Amino acid sequence: MPDKELKILIADTSLPRLIQIEKCLNTLGYYRILALQSSEDLHVVNHSLIDYFDVLIANKALASNINPPFPRLARQSTDKVPPTLLYDRLHSPPTLELIEHFMAEIDPPSPFACLRHLPWAKGSRPGVTDQ
Repeated sequence: MPDKELKILIADTSLPRLIQIEKCLNTLGYYRILALQSSEDLHVVNHSLIDYFDVLIANKALASNINPPFPRLARQSTDKVPPTLLYDRLHSPPTLELIEHFMAEIDPPSPFACLRHLPWAKGSRPGVTDQ
């Protein structure tokens, strides 16, 4: 079960890529997402009083334009830069599988998640029919 409290920032100059990445995250159960499309927006977020973000997924070229590199995005209690997935703008955006793998490292699934597809884990019993 995904952590519904994770705050995710995605940044890309291409609106279709932003939408695709956000849809991938929604498919995985993440909904606290801020999508930014310009370096000016990233600069404002970086230097504003907006709360920190837990995860950053960004176009490498867009993210490299920010100086200093994301101090406000860091967790205020630890001053660490959040887990970051950077991709090259010349290539396609990260796939659902890549995002799923990246998010699994940050927000590991329940150890029982692999059992959710088994009939007995859903509550039904083989050979027993409902009447």
